[in-house]
Amino acid sequence: MSKNAVEKLKSFRSKKFDQSAAIIVKIDIDQQTIDIEDEFTDISIEELADQIPEQQPRYIGYTVKRQTNDGRTTYPLMLIYHTPNGAKHDQQMMYSTSIGQIYSAGGFTKSFEIRDVDELNDEWLEEKLSFYR
Repeated sequence: MSKNAVEKLKSFRSKKFDQSAAIIVKIDIDQQTIDIEDEFTDISIEELADQIPEQQPRYIGYTVKRQTNDGRTTYPLMLIYHTPNGAKHDQQMMYSTSIGQIYSAGGFTKSFEIRDVDELNDEWLEEKLSFYR
């Protein structure tokens, strides 16, 4: 993992965002390095889906402001692992073996896997955030 990626992931987990934020992480297969592809603030889950390549694996760190049932404000930190069915086998292998490294570096509290970026919508998010109640 590149030094920049480690620093950006650590920074992502420690920042407090107004509403939501995302960080997209990719693996350069040729260089065999893990790098940050993009970062966003105040992005909805559906807007985020539009930023993810449909046929290439990615890791997505996502946090969103939440009100708990007892009125507290929380910022759950989740890792979304996008592994499309049509991805090349070597890409899938490289991504699946690196998820622990990303999870640890980002300090994520939960990870979820998706096969299709169209899964990322408000319903999906609400279902996954029920874990944090």
